[in-house]
Amino acid sequence: MVRGAESSAQCRGYEKDLTFGFRLPDFIRRHPYREVAALRRLDASLPPGPALAGTSPFLGRYLKRPYLDLPDAFGPEIAEPRLWFARVEPMMRRAGVDDLVVGATDLRDRPATLLNGEPPVPWLELVSRQEGIAVWHLK
Repeated sequence: MVRGAESSAQCRGYEKDLTFGFRLPDFIRRHPYREVAALRRLDASLPPGPALAGTSPFLGRYLKRPYLDLPDAFGPEIAEPRLWFARVEPMMRRAGVDDLVVGATDLRDRPATLLNGEPPVPWLELVSRQEGIAVWHLK
Protein backbone atom coordinates (compact mmCIF):
# COMPACT_ATOMS: atom_id res chain seq x y z
CA MET A 1 0.00 0.00 0.00
CA VAL A 2 1.27 3.46 -0.83
CA ARG A 3 2.07 5.51 2.20
CA GLY A 4 -0.67 8.05 2.80
CA ALA A 5 -3.32 6.07 0.90
CA GLU A 6 -4.64 4.63 4.15
CA SER A 7 -4.91 8.10 5.64
CA SER A 8 -6.69 9.35 2.54
CA ALA A 9 -9.19 6.48 2.74
CA GLN A 10 -9.71 7.19 6.40
CA CYS A 11 -10.36 10.85 5.64
CA ARG A 12 -12.90 9.95 2.97
CA GLY A 13 -14.71 7.75 5.49
CA TYR A 14 -14.59 10.56 8.04
CA GLU A 15 -15.97 13.03 5.48
CA LYS A 16 -18.84 10.63 4.78
CA ASP A 17 -19.63 10.42 8.51
CA LEU A 18 -19.31 14.18 8.84
CA THR A 19 -21.61 14.77 5.85
CA PHE A 20 -24.16 12.40 7.35
CA GLY A 21 -23.94 14.35 10.62
CA PHE A 22 -24.73 17.58 8.82
CA ARG A 23 -27.53 16.05 6.74
CA LEU A 24 -29.29 14.27 9.60
CA PRO A 25 -30.78 17.47 11.10
CA ASP A 26 -32.10 18.45 7.65
CA PHE A 27 -33.63 15.00 7.21
CA ILE A 28 -35.30 15.26 10.61
CA ARG A 29 -36.50 18.80 9.90
CA ARG A 30 -38.01 17.75 6.55
CA HIS A 31 -39.60 14.49 7.70
CA PRO A 32 -43.30 14.51 6.72
CA TYR A 33 -44.64 14.11 10.29
CA ARG A 34 -47.93 15.84 9.50
CA GLU A 35 -48.49 13.72 6.40
CA VAL A 36 -47.85 10.56 8.42
CA ALA A 37 -50.33 11.70 11.10
CA ALA A 38 -53.03 12.47 8.50
CA LEU A 39 -52.49 9.12 6.76
CA ARG A 40 -52.65 7.23 10.06
CA ARG A 41 -55.94 8.94 10.96
CA LEU A 42 -57.39 7.96 7.59
CA ASP A 43 -56.00 4.45 7.90
CA ALA A 44 -57.74 3.99 11.25
CA SER A 45 -61.06 5.50 10.13
CA LEU A 46 -61.59 3.78 6.77
CA PRO A 47 -62.99 0.27 6.33
CA PRO A 48 -60.46 -2.34 5.16
CA GLY A 49 -59.70 -2.32 1.46
CA PRO A 50 -59.24 1.14 -0.02
CA ALA A 51 -55.69 2.32 -0.65
CA LEU A 52 -54.32 5.73 0.26
CA ALA A 53 -52.08 7.96 -1.83
CA GLY A 54 -49.77 10.84 -1.05
CA THR A 55 -47.02 13.12 -2.22
CA SER A 56 -44.41 11.80 0.22
CA PRO A 57 -42.57 8.61 -0.74
CA PHE A 58 -42.10 5.57 1.51
CA LEU A 59 -45.01 6.31 3.88
CA GLY A 60 -46.68 2.95 3.30
CA ARG A 61 -44.55 1.54 6.11
CA TYR A 62 -46.69 3.52 8.57
CA LEU A 63 -49.99 2.09 7.29
CA LYS A 64 -51.94 -1.15 7.39
CA ARG A 65 -53.26 -0.70 3.86
CA PRO A 66 -51.70 -0.14 0.42
CA TYR A 67 -50.12 3.26 -0.22
CA LEU A 68 -49.36 4.87 -3.57
CA ASP A 69 -46.74 7.63 -3.63
CA LEU A 70 -47.54 9.88 -6.54
CA PRO A 71 -44.82 10.63 -9.07
CA ASP A 72 -43.38 14.09 -9.55
CA ALA A 73 -44.49 16.18 -12.49
CA PHE A 74 -42.00 16.28 -15.37
CA GLY A 75 -41.50 18.39 -18.47
CA PRO A 76 -44.77 19.81 -19.82
CA GLU A 77 -46.68 18.53 -16.75
CA ILE A 78 -45.01 21.25 -14.68
CA ALA A 79 -46.34 24.06 -16.88
CA GLU A 80 -49.65 22.30 -17.59
CA PRO A 81 -50.85 20.54 -14.41
CA ARG A 82 -53.83 19.02 -16.27
CA LEU A 83 -51.32 16.68 -17.95
CA TRP A 84 -50.06 15.48 -14.57
CA PHE A 85 -53.62 14.96 -13.30
CA ALA A 86 -54.45 13.02 -16.50
CA ARG A 87 -51.46 10.76 -15.81
CA VAL A 88 -52.10 10.10 -12.09
CA GLU A 89 -55.89 9.66 -12.11
CA PRO A 90 -55.82 6.25 -13.84
CA MET A 91 -52.88 5.25 -11.65
CA MET A 92 -54.86 6.03 -8.48
CA ARG A 93 -58.03 4.34 -9.74
CA ARG A 94 -56.11 1.15 -10.66
CA ALA A 95 -54.52 1.12 -7.18
CA GLY A 96 -57.96 1.48 -5.53
CA VAL A 97 -57.13 4.82 -3.88
CA ASP A 98 -59.97 6.48 -1.98
CA ASP A 99 -58.10 9.39 -0.40
CA LEU A 100 -55.06 11.48 -1.21
CA VAL A 101 -52.88 13.26 1.38
CA VAL A 102 -50.86 16.18 0.02
CA GLY A 103 -48.19 17.88 2.08
CA ALA A 104 -46.07 20.94 1.51
CA THR A 105 -42.95 19.02 2.60
CA ASP A 106 -42.83 16.84 -0.52
CA LEU A 107 -44.98 18.75 -3.00
CA ARG A 108 -41.93 19.54 -5.19
CA ASP A 109 -43.02 19.86 -8.87
CA ARG A 110 -46.53 18.56 -8.38
CA PRO A 111 -49.36 21.08 -8.91
CA ALA A 112 -49.48 23.65 -6.09
CA THR A 113 -53.26 23.74 -6.51
CA LEU A 114 -53.33 20.51 -4.49
CA LEU A 115 -52.64 22.60 -1.38
CA ASN A 116 -54.85 25.66 -1.92
CA GLY A 117 -58.20 24.03 -1.15
CA GLU A 118 -59.88 24.61 -4.51
CA PRO A 119 -60.56 21.35 -6.36
CA PRO A 120 -57.98 21.31 -9.18
CA VAL A 121 -59.94 18.64 -11.10
CA PRO A 122 -63.60 17.54 -10.98
CA TRP A 123 -62.76 14.07 -9.62
CA LEU A 124 -61.18 15.39 -6.38
CA GLU A 125 -63.18 16.64 -3.40
CA LEU A 126 -61.53 18.46 -0.50
CA VAL A 127 -61.98 16.69 2.84
CA SER A 128 -59.76 18.91 5.00
CA ARG A 129 -56.96 21.44 4.83
CA GLN A 130 -54.79 22.55 7.73
CA GLU A 131 -51.15 23.12 8.69
CA GLY A 132 -49.76 22.58 5.18
CA ILE A 133 -51.73 19.36 4.60
CA ALA A 134 -54.69 18.83 2.27
CA VAL A 135 -56.74 15.65 2.25
CA TRP A 136 -58.71 14.89 -0.92
CA HIS A 137 -61.31 12.21 -1.63
CA LEU A 138 -61.49 10.68 -5.11
CA LYS A 139 -65.05 10.87 -6.45
